[in-house]
Amino acid sequence: MTSGRQTPAIAVLTAVALLLIIGVAAAVGLGGFRLTSASAPNLSPSAAPVRSPAATFAATVTTPPTTPPTGTVATPPPPPPGTAAARRPQGYVLPGECQYVDNGTVDGSATTWKISCPQGLPSNYLRPSLEAQGWISCSAKVWRKDALQIAITDAVNVSGFSGWLDQRSLSGSGCVQPPPPPNTP
Repeated sequence: MTSGRQTPAIAVLTAVALLLIIGVAAAVGLGGFRLTSASAPNLSPSAAPVRSPAATFAATVTTPPTTPPTGTVATPPPPPPGTAAARRPQGYVLPGECQYVDNGTVDGSATTWKISCPQGLPSNYLRPSLEAQGWISCSAKVWRKDALQIAITDAVNVSGFSGWLDQRSLSGSGCVQPPPPPNTP
């Protein structure tokens, strides 16, 4: 080797070594950098700009998108450890504007929830969502689907919620009006 100058063979070996280092760095997740002629050492025997493949090599590490594949349904996360999952009606999902105020009161085969919906009576407000989810009207406030029935009772002069949603097994004689909920808010 001559003083201050590299032979072409050493320049090529140095370029290959740089490519290997870049490849290893990218493989272990240290990517995201670019090697340009401005940041590479001068590997040519003259003072001209470096034109080797290592000097023009640009390494970019990308990660694949984390979106779920098409056709999959997102599921809600499980409840925190040590808590019971909230009981909800079978075969019916409240519209997004409404909410459950409690986890339901179980009485035999029936469960009654306090619900809150925007202005108006819940029995009128929930009608389109019940129809859209396949529930069949037995009366203005009672619906049936498979072996179940849902009854909506509007709350009057109570604070904190706007009505009750009652779900129970369908009786042998068809839909029945459930007993009125307690008069407590």
